[in-house]
Amino acid sequence: MSLTVKAVLFSPTGESVVGIEAQVCIFMLNGSAQVIGTGKTDAKGALLITTNWQAPSTYQPRLQLLVRRGTAFVELAENLQSFANEAADFGSLALPALVAGVVQPMVTIPQGAIPVVKPTLGTAIPTAATIPVTSIPVTSIPVTSIPVTSIPTTSTPPIPAPTTETSLQQVFEGTGTQVQRAQDALRTSNSNFRLGKVSLQLKVLPGTTAGSVVLPKPDDITKVGNQGLSQINFDLESVDKPQLPIPTATAQPLPLLTGYTEVHARRLLAGNQLQLEVLQQLVDREEDVGRVMLQRPPAGTPMKPRTLVTIAVGRKG
Repeated sequence: MSLTVKAVLFSPTGESVVGIEAQVCIFMLNGSAQVIGTGKTDAKGALLITTNWQAPSTYQPRLQLLVRRGTAFVELAENLQSFANEAADFGSLALPALVAGVVQPMVTIPQGAIPVVKPTLGTAIPTAATIPVTSIPVTSIPVTSIPVTSIPTTSTPPIPAPTTETSLQQVFEGTGTQVQRAQDALRTSNSNFRLGKVSLQLKVLPGTTAGSVVLPKPDDITKVGNQGLSQINFDLESVDKPQLPIPTATAQPLPLLTGYTEVHARRLLAGNQLQLEVLQQLVDREEDVGRVMLQRPPAGTPMKPRTLVTIAVGRKG
């Protein structure tokens, strides 16, 4: 999918920062991070990164924004202000003042080397200053000098795989069904209350396909945070269906049809919900053409709805 990431960056003193390099990472379910886009701030400090990223099924709904500070990229933010329509907005962010040692965990280090940062820890460093980083072989430091218990665990556990995705159409239809059931329950309980316009706001996780979402569990919301959720707003009009009495199929006397035109006879039978069979009968008189000459059953016979009535209409012989 095409994901657009936006942010506005400024210095600790509130000034716009120009040409700051940035990266956007997304975390996989195994806890690893993947860079999906890079960019630089413009003259006003605005950052816009667009990437045609194909979302695999093994990613977390968690984005991270990193910026270059000296010779390394450091984490700037993970909390989004908004995420909708394939656009993620981190909002306005202040770059932290650099302190020696802060960027140490973010330095890319060749395998088998440990970073050494100068100047010493706690020294204030101006914005955009360059921090020299060197490396020394691991073998030059005795293993016994680094107790395992002194290394805190800082890795973030992966978020469990989300539940089955559903389409937006299914969300709308399912919600409408629940609202109508609530309206029916109020009516059948003889309550004086009725539902009118129902406004709903749903928090969802983005799906991996267009038009799909995942309804998050409480644990997902705790791990992702509200900033990592998308929001759906919609209104529903509840229809209060009146309880109509079921008509009883009672017999009605068959009206007199003889002498009437076929059109008139049809109207009389339609009002009594009777079915009609029309036959032709040859006549000699001109005034009998098109009129009912015979009816079966005869007039006055009790007839239930949808019973068949036969008439013979005069036709010139």
